Amino acid sequence: MTKDDVHTLIGGSPVLQVCADVANGSKHFELTSSQTGDLSTTIARNDVAVFVRKGTSAHRFYIASGGSERDLLKVAEEAVDEWRKFLSGRHLI
Repeated sequence: MTKDDVHTLIGGSPVLQVCADVANGSKHFELTSSQTGDLSTTIARNDVAVFVRKGTSAHRFYIASGGSERDLLKVAEEAVDEWRKFLSGRHLI
């Protein structure tokens, strides 16, 4: 596997492009170049539900990119699937 293989994968996968933008924006505290074409790609908000009787809570985070919001967990699950297909197609997993 080469660096170009990985760049080709990311370039052809909108979900991996979003992940790359969120990762780079978080790492550098500012997104100065973008895989998605949207320099404002970010973790936009989060929700919390508190279950008083159970004493638990549930958090949900959202990514904003390209004029829409997506559930971060769903984005992460799709990204893992993309990587799994890529790696298994090369018999690496």
